[in-house]
Amino acid sequence: QVILAFSGEEWVDCLKLSKATSLHLLQPTTIQVNFMKSVFQRDVDPNLAKIKVNVELKKVTLSIADQRLLQLAYIMNSISETVSDPSEDVDDKLPDMDLKMDIIGEEVALVRLENTKLNTNNESSESPQVFLLGLDFVVKQMSLELLEKETPLFSIAALDAKIAVEQRTFDQTMKMTLGGMIIQ
Repeated sequence: QVILAFSGEEWVDCLKLSKATSLHLLQPTTIQVNFMKSVFQRDVDPNLAKIKVNVELKKVTLSIADQRLLQLAYIMNSISETVSDPSEDVDDKLPDMDLKMDIIGEEVALVRLENTKLNTNNESSESPQVFLLGLDFVVKQMSLELLEKETPLFSIAALDAKIAVEQRTFDQTMKMTLGGMIIQ
């Protein structure tokens, strides 16, 4: 939860409540994380993920009243940016060193690629496609509300947003889905 309070407003009690108040920018929410690790060996079932992580947020609501939006902009604007000192000496040798490291990195990558080509030619029939990792991140409802004092002006919500990542031995896939949108 994120709270923005003006001077003189009682905000300590809002932190203890489990429901949203007019001081909340980001309303209280819960997160559920499930971590699963397979106890079976790879040769039992290659389609069974070795590690699977599921993360689910039920409802994420960002509510901003017009006065609080202006106050938030004022706060963000009042934070000073760090200014670098122009008198500091910059070492000219660093770009050369970066270039040398890039060349070394490319050579190492080529050697690894050649080694994997040799290994795949020799052992192509012995290494099956194995499901290594599965990640699922789900947000059931994510909404943004703009308010004038307590009266809603604009609201937009995304329903059932999901990102799924699967990593196998020879490939990696990523799927993104959106269940629906509501604009009021």
